Amino acid sequence: MCSVSDGDVGCDVERIGPIDLEIAKRYFFGTEYEAIADEKEDSRYDMFYRFWTLKESFMKATGLGFGIPLDSFRITLGKDIRVEQKVDDREYHLTEFSANDGYRYACCSVNGDFAPMEHADLGSIVRSLR
Repeated sequence: MCSVSDGDVGCDVERIGPIDLEIAKRYFFGTEYEAIADEKEDSRYDMFYRFWTLKESFMKATGLGFGIPLDSFRITLGKDIRVEQKVDDREYHLTEFSANDGYRYACCSVNGDFAPMEHADLGSIVRSLR
């Protein structure tokens, strides 16, 4: 996944699959873990990856990456996705993209002007440049 912006931006993509949900219990903000645990069993992994990709996109947008503990900021899901953080005084905007392909996609930006996700076959682009 690639994101382009005239401001600080971060993105993340993860393939949805089985994972030890104790990771969320140990490392996520408490209410995030509770949201995952409250999901029906068959949708807990999807909820885990929603939080994971949103959290990682925020961490990348700050430029600090994993220098920020995962439980030191909170993602709140809803019509507008919010991040409650004390890393800096900037306002961050988050969004998710869906391609219904078994992956979760998220982006975080300081400008919040998100265009729709576009799919590009990088192999064909590289071949066309040869």
